[in-house]
Amino acid sequence: MNLTLSSGIIAGRNQIDVFCSLFNLREFVGVRSITLVGIKLPELIHFMAELQSLKLLSSLTINTDEIQDKDDLRAICKSALQIPSLIKCDVSCGLCDTMTRDKKFEKLLEAFQLSASASDYFNEICSTYYQILELGDFIAPLNFIPLMYFDSSEHMVDRVAQTYLRKCSNIIVQGLIPIETHSDGNCLYYSILRLMSQCEITHIELRVRTIIELIKNYKQYETKYGNSFGIIQEHIRYMYRNYAFSEMYEIIALCDVLQCNIESVYPNIDYSDHLNKCNYTYSPIKKTSFTNKTITILWTHALHEVEARRNSKGTWTANHFVPLVLPCISAQSQIMITSTFQSNSAVKVSTIDL
Repeated sequence: MNLTLSSGIIAGRNQIDVFCSLFNLREFVGVRSITLVGIKLPELIHFMAELQSLKLLSSLTINTDEIQDKDDLRAICKSALQIPSLIKCDVSCGLCDTMTRDKKFEKLLEAFQLSASASDYFNEICSTYYQILELGDFIAPLNFIPLMYFDSSEHMVDRVAQTYLRKCSNIIVQGLIPIETHSDGNCLYYSILRLMSQCEITHIELRVRTIIELIKNYKQYETKYGNSFGIIQEHIRYMYRNYAFSEMYEIIALCDVLQCNIESVYPNIDYSDHLNKCNYTYSPIKKTSFTNKTITILWTHALHEVEARRNSKGTWTANHFVPLVLPCISAQSQIMITSTFQSNSAVKVSTIDL
């Protein structure tokens, strides 16, 4: 049976969203091919991501003969414009099997960097994303169980961040401990790594996973956060630089990558209303039964305030991230609390919708 989908609206919902929802409920068991009419590239990206998540991409023939923006689609499809005929990524040749985990993600970041340098960068980025999907389970979900307490044998207190923490309006977080992290532009990812026990994961892997998450669900992020955080396509373009500083889009995407809530904390320095978004607790766009964790990230600076202002003509803006954890406790107590934490059901976290 063939099904034709357009970009029309059914009861206020896009037909593509309706289709994916119904297919997930096994309402279209007999569908073997789909014809897309008048579908723009952003809708196609969303549709393909949903089909991939439902493991239907390989079992369906998708006809795009009447699709708009054919020139754009040539960047991600072969000349026949058949979606199952995606150009194979170089790492699909078996070379991946000989690479270490960190090298694989370095190669993926390099592929994204090349795509981002093209004049039609967004189409090229989408092409790279779908090539990565062809790798199957290569990028399996992370099992993130964050460290909750300061460990003096593993961590160092960030004394500079501690001075900024005292200037936060949230009195509760002032009792937490800032852990020192590298300040080279990857500090948000280093902050996550400080809370991880899986030592094989790198900051590059977290950056790549964050990029993939924003591309996969960019339509939802754009709808929910576009007015507050800016144009997501432009932001994605600059995320591929290995040392590019992270902002709000990275924080909200990491919520889904890690399947946890992230409490963002910003000190009360040169504060204005536009910084309210930096003092929220964010949750994943797509929650699962594992979304029962919350971590806290502080916006800070690598220098003390006086020196930072001297270097910035009297102004102050955060340029660094560090994670905040509870003060250390006895090893036995920590084991007991961690065990209880992992076995608890989801914790309700107060969030603010933008």
